[in-house]
Amino acid sequence: MAETAYLYNGEEHTLNIKSDISVMRKASFVKTVCDLLVTDGIYLSILRPTVFYFCVGRYFTDDEMFRLAGADIDLDALEDFFNNSGFIGIVKASIEKGVLDELDTAVDDAVASKTGVYPNHAGRAVKSLIQTIAEKVNTFDFTAAELNRLISEVGKLK
Repeated sequence: MAETAYLYNGEEHTLNIKSDISVMRKASFVKTVCDLLVTDGIYLSILRPTVFYFCVGRYFTDDEMFRLAGADIDLDALEDFFNNSGFIGIVKASIEKGVLDELDTAVDDAVASKTGVYPNHAGRAVKSLIQTIAEKVNTFDFTAAELNRLISEVGKLK
């Protein structure tokens, strides 16, 4: 757990941030986000960033703001807090790489399961394709001579 601080309304607030959470806490996180975003069969996608980071605050930090919110979440106040505190950047930097992406994907899947709406299916596929291509390109380590030899060998296959 990392201790850090953020500034909000001129006051410094300290908090501890977990770098990861258990699989059961992740499942609870996904269910909470999905339940808050999908009400009466309607997916309230416009609330997603605020609700997602509210849950990040609740599940990954010990900040009192997220403990006291309960069922009466003031989303406008949360949005103001996120926009004026630097909280999201601080939390993102403290959580293990890939954890928030994993949760984001799991929320997509839960929303899709509950509504039949696939929030970012094409975007996720394109992102995955680009990452795969970048990884493959970065593994090539050819000199010009080796590359010319390879092109020559491919040319012989015609």
